Amino acid sequence: MNFLKIITSAALTALCLSSCSGSADESTDEFTDEKTYAETLSDNLDAGQYYIDMVISGTDYETDMPCIMIENGSDGYVSMTLSGVVTEFYTVDSATYMIMEDICCYQLTDETGGFGNGFLKIGEGDSLTDTSSQDGIVTEIYTSSGDSSESANETYTFTFDEESGDLLSFTAKSDNETTTADINSISWEGSEIVMPDITGWSDISNENIDEDTQLKITLYFMGVTEQMLEDNGTTFDEAIKLSDEELNDLLDKMEIDIYN
Repeated sequence: MNFLKIITSAALTALCLSSCSGSADESTDEFTDEKTYAETLSDNLDAGQYYIDMVISGTDYETDMPCIMIENGSDGYVSMTLSGVVTEFYTVDSATYMIMEDICCYQLTDETGGFGNGFLKIGEGDSLTDTSSQDGIVTEIYTSSGDSSESANETYTFTFDEESGDLLSFTAKSDNETTTADINSISWEGSEIVMPDITGWSDISNENIDEDTQLKITLYFMGVTEQMLEDNGTTFDEAIKLSDEELNDLLDKMEIDIYN
């Protein structure tokens, strides 16, 4: 079940694709001694109280990925939906859990701390190379000064509402890929983060997972949801007991492409 670690890593990485090359708040700014909109954004993120609703898209995504990110002090929450699969992460009491509520499974991950520590922040030494304002929208473009081949040619484009200062979009562009976060709403007030009661759930943090749980996880990451199964008169617990032929018929009926 090593694919679980890969999925967890990929999901968390998706949240940081729009991170700049470092975690420091200051940038090289040849335009002004005053703080830029992006620098103010970094300060707000550092305060550790926010609610961000966005949609992530890019060359690595076949479909758009709605995402909600909340930080409330040391606690954090992320929800993302990709190809019908909803994955949630909770950071509480310095531990981070990946939650799959439909199949009553959880995984304790290696990630710790708030999710926003490096998200949408200017990296150390990143340079403001262009800024403009048109029709009430401010655009700031930063170029990475990273030494690695992965970051040396990256640019980061922020757009802000000129009056409110709210972030509207962010685009990270390198030689090989482009990732964009379109912001639906952003608030600098965190909300209470409460883990669901996982008593009795399957802990999939280790390799010793029974075959029934493995099949549930496989179906889950194919995009099968509890609601879809209910609409077809069954549940996850019942579906995993079906014969291969019966299960394939059910997946066909739900229009789940097992080869994609």
